[in-house]
Amino acid sequence: MLLKTVSFRDYCLYAGEQTFNLAPKTNGNNQAKKPVVLFGGKNGAGKTTLLDALRLGLYGKQSFEENLTEPRYKEALRSRIHQPRNGSKAPQSAKIAIEFDLSSLGQTNSYRVERIWEDKEGKIEERLRVSKDDRLLDEIDAEHWPTFIAEIVPERLSQLFFFDGEKIKSIAEDISSNQAIASSIRSLLGLDIVDRLNTDLGIFLARRVKVSEAEEAIKELNEHLSETEKIDEKIGKLRQRELPEIQTKIQSIQNEINKIENKLRETGWSYASERDQNKAKEEVYQNRISDLERDLRLETEREFAFSLCPNIAQRLMDQLAKDEETKKLLLVKKETEGIENQLKEKIGKLNNLQEEVSNEVLSTIKEVFYPYKKDDDSIGPVVHQISPSLQARIARIFMEIAPRAAKRIENLNIKFERNHSKLSKTKRELDKAPQDDLIQPTISLLSQQNRELGKLQEKKIEIDSELISLEFARKESVRKAEAAQKEINKKAKGNQKANYVNRLKPVLEEYEKEITKLKISSLEKAVAECFQRIIRKPGFAEKVTVDPETFEAKLYDPHGNPIPRSDLSSGEKQIFAISVLWGLAKTSGRPLPVVIDTPLGRLDSEHRKNLVNNYFPEAAHQVIMLSTDTEVDESLYKDLEPHLSHCYELVYDSEKGATQSKPNYFWK
Repeated sequence: MLLKTVSFRDYCLYAGEQTFNLAPKTNGNNQAKKPVVLFGGKNGAGKTTLLDALRLGLYGKQSFEENLTEPRYKEALRSRIHQPRNGSKAPQSAKIAIEFDLSSLGQTNSYRVERIWEDKEGKIEERLRVSKDDRLLDEIDAEHWPTFIAEIVPERLSQLFFFDGEKIKSIAEDISSNQAIASSIRSLLGLDIVDRLNTDLGIFLARRVKVSEAEEAIKELNEHLSETEKIDEKIGKLRQRELPEIQTKIQSIQNEINKIENKLRETGWSYASERDQNKAKEEVYQNRISDLERDLRLETEREFAFSLCPNIAQRLMDQLAKDEETKKLLLVKKETEGIENQLKEKIGKLNNLQEEVSNEVLSTIKEVFYPYKKDDDSIGPVVHQISPSLQARIARIFMEIAPRAAKRIENLNIKFERNHSKLSKTKRELDKAPQDDLIQPTISLLSQQNRELGKLQEKKIEIDSELISLEFARKESVRKAEAAQKEINKKAKGNQKANYVNRLKPVLEEYEKEITKLKISSLEKAVAECFQRIIRKPGFAEKVTVDPETFEAKLYDPHGNPIPRSDLSSGEKQIFAISVLWGLAKTSGRPLPVVIDTPLGRLDSEHRKNLVNNYFPEAAHQVIMLSTDTEVDESLYKDLEPHLSHCYELVYDSEKGATQSKPNYFWK
């Protein structure tokens, strides 16, 4: 599949008719293609809007993460009709049109998908039109067009190809519980279809069972299904109403901030032009400091404390050596006394031995053993009664482990101080106040807007946390419903059709396990290969495993030892998340384009460079990248340029409340 164009008419920030060419252009030899098409834009200029439009144009209601009712979907469409700010008459309709080429059985055809919706006296009417090679797709009934599109690019797989920085972040942060990874893998394998089939079979069974035979279980099942529905309503309210409302407010304030900063730029004051770059630096340094604090805390909880008392440690080692010598002396004394007494006893029993000879022998024995006869006081006490193995372990801690820990602490402190110094310098740059009284009111307004933005971002975090809690509650409700369903299944065994269903369900479970194992093996190899391509540490990780039951993904070093998640920096976690997405896309076997929004914001310069050089040029045959000027800056642009087909700059006009495009990338 090759995306050719995407067109808008009065969609969200895009006023009027606007068309973007997405097809990569060829090199001078007209053969090899440059795969990357780069969109640049400040925050709030409409980059994410473009990504969402591709999904909405292809999937309609299915493009939303939550299951929307029809009225809520129509309301979502209404909110996406452009609303001008300059007093112009608001349009009553909007359109998304996507053109793409699709090859099948050696033949390439051109398709166009148009989704148009119109507000007619408060009622939204939506139309979908699909054409093939400039003719209406009449070989398929219009009611089946959505299914036809879904077969080309299944919605459950689109998240592997159309994703943003938040998707990367969620996988990076969720790598321990692996919910995001598990969801992607299940979609990749089509296991969600098996789940739906299992649910449908359960509903069939419930209808076949007489109420009197399983009344309590059916009641319990209905209660849990009702509870799940209520939770879904709460999730839908948060995702469809409250979260979009917060995001809209955030975008609005961000646009106002951009407008204020533009005024500051017009004054020639350097603070505004450097603010975005310093904010990005501040986040990088804060993430590094957080990682270093964690590493310092872990080190100090181990053997580092023993390195703080070298004199006491040496005295202990000397005493342990003295104790060992004392033990030897006491043992020799005991053994020699026993031997001497045995000799004396033997000689005393010799009756034919002359007294003179006997006395001489006894005198000689006494003379021989005399050096070994010492008082316990002269030998001294044993202070520490410990085993040799424990003594060796203590010696290793003091002589090897503790000094190495101290060296690691020293290195971490140097890095901590260096990054803290850089963070302080960056904060001073951000906190610089202008001397010109004419600019001060504008700065105060900017600070006020930033405070409001911070409050809204905190509210968004609260909503995200509530969504996580509701998801857990939903899983528990579904689990209880499944338990009730099993009870109904038992009651249904006397029914012939129910017996068929009960025999089919274990087969489905076995099929699910086997197909998962087969795909997991390919996925592990693909993710490992992708990670090794874009990580900045050659030989850092040699293997990746994915548990077929839990979908837990683990990295292993060249010696076969698992690499703990705590040992990965925040950047390395995100690199691993990108590798997972890349590996999943490869394993899917679908030659689809990759559309990625703001993927570099939380990465340091080295990781950014590795992605630009090793990931984007090879992620797919077509890569549509959406970026700010602080992500793909002038340096990274030069690295990306050999693979770059063409660029667009998205410019938001705060007076009109609309975004227009330019055929360039910021400074180019």
